Amino acid sequence: MLGALGTNAEIYAFNTPTRTTYYPGTLTGGELEAVKALNLRNKLTKKKALEIAKWHFKAMGLKEKDFHPPEFWQVGGDPGVSDYFPVPFYEATWYRKDVNVEADSATGKLMPQIHITVSGVTTNIIGYSKAYMPVGHDY
Repeated sequence: MLGALGTNAEIYAFNTPTRTTYYPGTLTGGELEAVKALNLRNKLTKKKALEIAKWHFKAMGLKEKDFHPPEFWQVGGDPGVSDYFPVPFYEATWYRKDVNVEADSATGKLMPQIHITVSGVTTNIIGYSKAYMPVGHDY
């Protein structure tokens, strides 16, 4: 997606077609087994996936000092739930330093953020979004 303001323009979000391999946690039978088998193709550990996300974050000219530490997780639901199964996708979200994550999320306030999705199958970034920030810069 392309955003523009005056003479400035930037890509503020993209997703590759591999994102269509996300599955809801409500599958049953053979569908569920097929999704669980997808994780066998995972080539990444959580640590390595986070390193890839951080590399792309910095490659986009973003500075960690301007953001809270990333929230990071492997897609697949809540590990505390009995039907949890991980899939080979990882997501990282950085909120800007001026965001009070706890208070703002409780009130539903829009929070400026960077979101990156990494595939454990391709070992590369497959999704990016820059939300609620001005075109051309982070503040």
